Amino acid sequence: MLGGGRFHTLWLSSASHLPMGELAVSMRNLAIVFVAVEALLLSGFAGDLAKAHPAEGLLTFEYLADVLKDLASALVVALVIIVTIEAQSRKADEANADRLRHAVATDVFRGVFSRRLTREYIDRVIDLDLRPKLVRTQLRMRRSLLAIKAATPDLEPVCGDLLLMKTEFQYVLANATETSIVEPFRLGLPRREGALGELSRLVRMEIHRDGDRVEALQPSPTDSPGQRSYHVDIALRRDETINVIVEMDAVKERSDSDAWRTNYPTLSGDICIESTLPDLKLGAGGPPGALLFDKLEGDGCTVHWTLQSALLPHHAIIFWWAPKDT
Repeated sequence: MLGGGRFHTLWLSSASHLPMGELAVSMRNLAIVFVAVEALLLSGFAGDLAKAHPAEGLLTFEYLADVLKDLASALVVALVIIVTIEAQSRKADEANADRLRHAVATDVFRGVFSRRLTREYIDRVIDLDLRPKLVRTQLRMRRSLLAIKAATPDLEPVCGDLLLMKTEFQYVLANATETSIVEPFRLGLPRREGALGELSRLVRMEIHRDGDRVEALQPSPTDSPGQRSYHVDIALRRDETINVIVEMDAVKERSDSDAWRTNYPTLSGDICIESTLPDLKLGAGGPPGALLFDKLEGDGCTVHWTLQSALLPHHAIIFWWAPKDT
């Protein structure tokens, strides 16, 4: 009657992105507004007819115009009340939903996994595994076993039973928090006493920011019995991602093992161990299902694995090697 079809079409087109619940409420409110506008327009139309055709009795056009005006006013008041109550009800529903989510999160292990665990244990799991500050991806690690060349003749007998383990790795490190952070970086190497102790060292550590800006870090070592440690703080802006490159050396036995432990969740990567000495057999292991064997190269002198599941903080990869005749 009033040409509202075009208005309805435009409104439905603009509201098509709304969720179904909100869309239904909006359509109901629109219907109330539409009826109120129709009532106002009809009241004006009835008023014009009353002036043109004055009549006696109850159902005069003038009386009908007054009724329609009252109806329109009542509809507008009803719409205001409905919108106000709905807003308050929505806030109450959201508060109840937040309380429910908090309750589920507080006792999720019992509610979801049917496990009776202590609050201290659950808090520890959440802090270590579910609230990481940093997340590592695209890990590329290569460990190489080399013969040690004696610096002096008196070291030749000792060096013959030892190996130099060179480790090269690089990865992408992302700030997983909502703020800028300064994260302590800790690197530990096994260290022998005496002249061979200086072979255990950090060779290179670089941070690549914003694609091409390189920071070369040279932390000073701290020695303790059997170990050499390096400490440095790394600053990351909110949402920042950096590339880290590390090279380090350590002295190991010909039949030995070494563990690499991660402090951050590691989501993807490739791992390799190789030996320039053909008489060694090589291997690696990690948490169940973490490592997927990839390939052998050079008659078993190089072995590759791929991470097929994430490493959680404090998970470790164990590398081992031994003479083939053992």
